[in-house]
Amino acid sequence: MNIVRVICIILLLTGTSFAIENFDKQDVANQSRFCTISSDSKVLEFDTTGVKIRSFAPMLVLKTGLLKPNTRYILKMKVHASNGDDKSFLHFLIRNMVDVPYIDGTDIIKYNVPSSAVPQDIFIKFKTPEDAEKYAPSFMVHKNLKCKISDFSIKEDDSIKFISIKNDYTKFEGIPSENIPTGAKEFSIDQPNNPTGEVVEASRFGIVPEKNVSFKSIKKALAYCKKVKASKLVFKKDARYNLFEDGTIIISQMEDFVFDGNGATFVFRKYSRNPNFYIQQNTRFKICNLKIDWDWETSPLASLAEIIDVNKEKEYIDFKLVHYKKHPQYPNYLRFAMCSPWDAKENSVGLERETNFIYDMHKGRHPEPKFEWLTPNTIRIYGKQAFQKSAKKGFLLRVQHFYYDMTNMTMDSNYHITLSDITMLSCAGHAFGIRDQQKYTLFDNVKIIPPNDKKRIITTTADHLHVASSQGYIKLENCDFSYGADDCINFHDNSSYGTRLSENSIESRHSYGNIGDKIEFRNNDYSPLNFTATLKAKKEIGKKKYELVFDKKIPNSKNGNYVIFNKKHNTHNIIVRNCYFHHNRARGILVLARDVTIENCKFKRNEMGAIKLETGYTNNSWCEGYGVNNVVVRNCTFEECNPRGNENWGFEREIFMGAYLKIDPSSEQSKYPVIRNALFANNTFINNYGMLATIGSAENIIFADNKFKNTKSRKFPQEYRNGFFATHAKDIIIVGNEFEKSDLANKFGVWYENSSTSNIKILGNKIVEKKENN
Repeated sequence: MNIVRVICIILLLTGTSFAIENFDKQDVANQSRFCTISSDSKVLEFDTTGVKIRSFAPMLVLKTGLLKPNTRYILKMKVHASNGDDKSFLHFLIRNMVDVPYIDGTDIIKYNVPSSAVPQDIFIKFKTPEDAEKYAPSFMVHKNLKCKISDFSIKEDDSIKFISIKNDYTKFEGIPSENIPTGAKEFSIDQPNNPTGEVVEASRFGIVPEKNVSFKSIKKALAYCKKVKASKLVFKKDARYNLFEDGTIIISQMEDFVFDGNGATFVFRKYSRNPNFYIQQNTRFKICNLKIDWDWETSPLASLAEIIDVNKEKEYIDFKLVHYKKHPQYPNYLRFAMCSPWDAKENSVGLERETNFIYDMHKGRHPEPKFEWLTPNTIRIYGKQAFQKSAKKGFLLRVQHFYYDMTNMTMDSNYHITLSDITMLSCAGHAFGIRDQQKYTLFDNVKIIPPNDKKRIITTTADHLHVASSQGYIKLENCDFSYGADDCINFHDNSSYGTRLSENSIESRHSYGNIGDKIEFRNNDYSPLNFTATLKAKKEIGKKKYELVFDKKIPNSKNGNYVIFNKKHNTHNIIVRNCYFHHNRARGILVLARDVTIENCKFKRNEMGAIKLETGYTNNSWCEGYGVNNVVVRNCTFEECNPRGNENWGFEREIFMGAYLKIDPSSEQSKYPVIRNALFANNTFINNYGMLATIGSAENIIFADNKFKNTKSRKFPQEYRNGFFATHAKDIIIVGNEFEKSDLANKFGVWYENSSTSNIKILGNKIVEKKENN
């Protein structure tokens, strides 16, 4: 019997309509042979091992009508998912069961629990929408899995309290100097120093403008430079070089060397995943005076599309590619990867409460969607996206034809490297990536900006700068990052997550570290174990399963699970100064690092918020950061950030501080202060639409001498606009700030979870009337 045909079980609950506890067997209608409930109604179990399941299959659905509208709840359960492979997991949802079919992005909760050797305690906070009576908790399985669920409950959350911020002329004695974060220490980057080295002209090696340039010819030029210890390789001034083949410019193990574009533009078109530039293990290296672009004439990175027809019965949407009479990819397959709602008035992504359309985000991972060209600039795409609320005539989307496909420039383990006067017009994937043991990096006057062409609605199709690991000392000055498809900057080191296998080994999803690396162990709430061991061996024990063996016995953790840090990486001492981050999808800057100063910068229309200070791990995907400590953000301007209205813990916010545990994001937070010592001072916030900051897993967070004002209304106004929220936090100081009162924002204060938050100080703040000229 095909399990997809198994009838979902409807569980009728006794007691209050708004508190769900356990699984009442008496109220079960049509129970499948794969699913059993214990005689005391406290345990739900199912076992689909040995059954052929191609994708998702429902196990249990609770009835609708149990949840109140616009209400905050706490969900708890203990889950032990086992006997599964890397693709198996429990899929728990709170989903609209009335309006079918399912519309992506409408679930209140979507939480996956993969197979694990030990049970997991799940804790989720959520807020219901206006139509909450249509939603119900649902247990599904993906692939084959054995699962036991107990201690299940959903109860109203009454833990949030409020402290008002009022005019306060109390003299503030000041914050003890030892508690004031200082940020990064100033430092400099050593420049190439080779005054007697040869200056090499690229033209000597057949590198000719306007014609297709072979990567082999550039390789020969660089090999010659390395051999004679040249000081510089220089290209023809303001020329255009076409690199229309698969290949990479590799610059490796050179000292005191400059790659000087001399104002030239390198235009790439390629389809391999290799980077355009791979810069590795150089010392005192500089790349400068260069423009980088993609061949839009043949293969546009993105197109502006207008929905001109929606057919829910036949499940398709017709898109008009508005800037083309004939699209360059016609009549071939045109990939719709990430499709972001487009604000025509602001000429950027980011529309309130509107979510992305996704068809073929990760190329090759799923079958291509069915499509057909109706005209040379009109395409029909089939799929359930026709049921999304934004699927309506006239709606505009920025359609990406590339996403995380490659990286423009990967920098690996360089020592004192400078990028100066570089303009990135567009690229497929990340613009810049840093990894491994790179130390001392300077970005000076690096711009990621589109040219003045209405078709050019995207720069980079992923992050602008992605630091996956490093040894720190990173400086950005006078940079402009904009119009990319993901975060402007993500600073972090990769961590990993594992479960004990033996007294000196753990099982991890990642082949983490190299033999001989020093690895620090933490509990899975990031509290320290004060233990470091050397990686002795590692071996693959299953698909995406690795045994990591260490040189000594591993101490017990709180629950048999661990987070581990590779000590050879330490992304810290970062300065971001006089920069502009704007009009991008996702966030401005993600700080998963220590000793960071962000000053004199401007943030505008970062779609999902300006800054995140965070660290976290997921059970089945990324694990990033070693904690955040000593961060200063000062003299910056924030304007209209998070126009989409992204939330954490049920609150829209401009700045997020917190951990993510098991999934990203997570309402579960740590009692241990993963985020410590952050100061936001002398900043101006214009049209912040929700909480100024949501703060969790944190200690010693200071907001001092900032100004807040609002001039724009919202379709969905929030009473907490320009407020703060804190959970699992202590020593929160709000002092000397100025809040402009208006019809748009007039309830200033701190909302906090009373059972986990302590020592909130609010002193010396001012509430002023709206100024006439605003």
